[in-house]
Amino acid sequence: MRIILMVFLLASCLPLRFSEETTAGNEEAGTFRPERTTQTNFTEAQRLRKGVWFSTVDSQVFHSKENIEAALKAVKSLGLNTVYPVVWNKGLTTFPSEAVRRFSGQAIHPQFEGRDPLAEMIEANKRLQLGLEIIPWFEYGLKVYFGRSMAEFQQAAPANKAVSAFARAALQKGILLSTSTGQFHWDDRISRASFGFLNPASPETRRFLEEFVDELFSKYELDGFQLDDHFSVHTRFGYNNSLKLGFREYLAQRNISKYDLSQTSRLSYRDRTTQARVFVDYRATLITNLALQVAQRVKLKNSDTVVQISPAGQSGFSYRNWLQNWPSYTTSPYFDVLVIQAYREDVYGFNSVIDAPSVRVSRNSVRVSAGLFAGYRSSPRSVTLLVAQIREAAKRGMGVNFFFYDTLFAPHPKTQQADTIRLGRLREELKRLSPPQK
Repeated sequence: MRIILMVFLLASCLPLRFSEETTAGNEEAGTFRPERTTQTNFTEAQRLRKGVWFSTVDSQVFHSKENIEAALKAVKSLGLNTVYPVVWNKGLTTFPSEAVRRFSGQAIHPQFEGRDPLAEMIEANKRLQLGLEIIPWFEYGLKVYFGRSMAEFQQAAPANKAVSAFARAALQKGILLSTSTGQFHWDDRISRASFGFLNPASPETRRFLEEFVDELFSKYELDGFQLDDHFSVHTRFGYNNSLKLGFREYLAQRNISKYDLSQTSRLSYRDRTTQARVFVDYRATLITNLALQVAQRVKLKNSDTVVQISPAGQSGFSYRNWLQNWPSYTTSPYFDVLVIQAYREDVYGFNSVIDAPSVRVSRNSVRVSAGLFAGYRSSPRSVTLLVAQIREAAKRGMGVNFFFYDTLFAPHPKTQQADTIRLGRLREELKRLSPPQK
């Protein structure tokens, strides 16, 4: 089976590569949608994923070898079988990366210079014989972080240089998407930061992602690779001239005529015209093609590596607002697991996500697991709610994954010691989870 899969992947590799032309990749938009022809032989952990995300935000897990080891022991003690350490966040890594150094000059997060936290985690897992699966989390996807504001980015203070290095390089290389007014950044009021997005049709973007994946899986023994909801682009972006030219070709292929290219700047999902809907689909397809290429690259390095997608909530919201058509990933031969982020404050909302039609359909092709929000460090979710959501996932044969470690293992608010009662209840509930028979 493995030989057949590798032959299929190698045979399909050449047509996927974009040419080096200005409109590279645009002419092929919508054509690369391979169907699943084989089923991955899942390990028990992959059949019933019980995992937790390790973040670099509001967390000290990566700050020392001792912290990493303590976190892995705690995860194992709770009855989880998988960890998702972030490897890509705000243009920075948790391992020394030559691919990122070549792109931006900054090989690793400045806080970890002289260390390799990812290698330390893999080594500790082996030495302690914990048997946890380690799946690196490519958190920021196509998102480019400018800083807390564009004013901060433009000041280029020494303390900000490392954080802004990737964004500056992306700007210089001309591979950021623009809005209809020509802006390359977006001020997110919720996160109070400025962001941009990599052009999914750019050969430079594809090269960087390929080099990143190649390096990651050449240097480390890993069990999988995860993309999430940030492998996307906000719908207000994607009005670069190269994409407009590609869109003209895209329309011609579909025999959609009588289209005024000058009107492109006013097209969004809010516009109900045919051209608007097709423009959304065109840009979403570029992102889908790139996501499948990245997943394929991982499989080419090791066909047994599990690739998973962890999107946020309902597929319609992801598509209309973020141009991410994740249901199409689950029917490809390159994605194996769907971890749906059901970050809801009650059981009803949680069930509405895990029972959505797109999730039910995906269960025919891939393993499906639920993502649970464990709260904020200052206000962890109640154990009663988490237990109820675990039980709902169990009814459907789904695994559970918690975002994120520091809130799941948050200390008791009064004693600031380990909350043994909370963890005990979760441990007992997780024991009851069992993999589906098929």
